[in-house]
Amino acid sequence: MTLPPVTSIIIVRNSEGTPFFEYACDRCNAPVCERQTLIGLALGVEEETLCIACLEVQEGLAQDVFLPKTKRYIQSRDCFKKPWNAVAEQAKNCPLLPLGQCPCQDL
Repeated sequence: MTLPPVTSIIIVRNSEGTPFFEYACDRCNAPVCERQTLIGLALGVEEETLCIACLEVQEGLAQDVFLPKTKRYIQSRDCFKKPWNAVAEQAKNCPLLPLGQCPCQDL
């Protein structure tokens, strides 16, 4: 499934000048990276692109429970683990890391 590019939020660009966040949450318009999209797919969310906060609400779980549980599931399934690890180098450049707000880093 190909997701449309974001047009309604400011795209944060990485050091090479390419967009880091290419998508926006369909519910709250927050920026969504590839790993967040993968988390949504792992949870069976295929019709919407959702950010971590909206996925937490949908699943009824707090962040301190949601992310570790979801990451354990992703790491236990090769179909999700391979794409998760494939963007590991890119994820290290998340512009939210210096702010302490990146939800997608490895535990």
